[in-house]
Amino acid sequence: IAVVANSLTESVVSSDLGNAINLDGASYIDISNHSTDLLSLRVGSIAFWINPQQTGNEMTIFSASDSEDNGTYYRLFVNESGSLYQEFYRNGEEIAKLSPSKSNNLFNTNTEIDTTGWHHIVITTSETDTEFYIDGEDMNVVAPAGSEKVKTFLSDLQKADSISIGRHKTSITENFFTGLIDEFHIYNRVLTNGEINYLISLGLSNEHVLRARLDAEV
Repeated sequence: IAVVANSLTESVVSSDLGNAINLDGASYIDISNHSTDLLSLRVGSIAFWINPQQTGNEMTIFSASDSEDNGTYYRLFVNESGSLYQEFYRNGEEIAKLSPSKSNNLFNTNTEIDTTGWHHIVITTSETDTEFYIDGEDMNVVAPAGSEKVKTFLSDLQKADSISIGRHKTSITENFFTGLIDEFHIYNRVLTNGEINYLISLGLSNEHVLRARLDAEV
């Protein structure tokens, strides 16, 4: 299990989820020192709890990028409406952009991440495809018009010297997250449905759940 280095003064939040990180739109967690391990991942899972504190702005949840190159990066973010996206760019070209949906229509998703409370998010990437889980529900995965539904993950980056929770940084832009993030883990394998439900049960402080931990890269 890797140790995460913080680039901010942590604000401890009292909640059922434990000690969440309160990101204020300018702070973030830098995990670039784990780049060797993370950029070797062809498959894996990213899991976390999220509680945004504002809407109307695009906000980065996680990003791996070359800070000297505006066109190469992997990013998870919520858009202005609160919809979750995963996107991958290489040399300024969009390779893939994906979003969870309850239907095959991107514009009828009903999967917005709102500011009313906590949501548990898992993105799994296998050798063939990507899956999104919101609060334990396996969502359909769609691509916006003009985008490709292509499997990408961290090993598809040739270089990334900026890997952060709550910040996206390139040569010309920075984008941050405002809100709470808790239990952020990156796994080197695809989590099963049972493991995803187990993580949710841990976050809900179910006293009947065996308190063990799944090994994670971060």
